[in-house]
Amino acid sequence: MTASSPVHFISGLPRAGSTLLAALLSQNPKVLAHGRISPVAPMIIRLSGLMAEGEYASDFSEEQRERLLRGVLEDYYHPEPDQIVLDTSREWCTRLALINRLYPKARVICCVRDPVWILDSLER
Repeated sequence: MTASSPVHFISGLPRAGSTLLAALLSQNPKVLAHGRISPVAPMIIRLSGLMAEGEYASDFSEEQRERLLRGVLEDYYHPEPDQIVLDTSREWCTRLALINRLYPKARVICCVRDPVWILDSLER
C-alpha cells in the first residue's frame, strides 16, 4: 500500500449504522469497504499476540512486527494507489494504540445511536 492509500476504520454500537455506512461509501470506486464486519482486526490481533509473547517474541524486531501487521490489512484489501481503505470491525476500538502505531494518520468513524432505539429495532 502506498502513502496515497489511506486507511481508516468504521466502528460503532450494534445496529447503529456502521454496516450501512460502509455499504454506502463503498459505492464510490475510490473507497474499499465491505458491507460486513471484516476479519482483518481479529487476524491482526492474534498475529500481534503471537509475535509479542511466548517462544517467538525474540524472533521479531519492532519493524518486522509492524510490517507483518500492515501486510495483513494491505494484502486483504490490495488497494489501488488512489483508493481509501475503510475497515469495519468493532475490535479496532480496543486497539487504538495499535492503529496509531501502524497507521498514524488513520481515523475511526464511530457510529452511535440511542440505545433505546437499538433495543426497539431488535424487538421488531
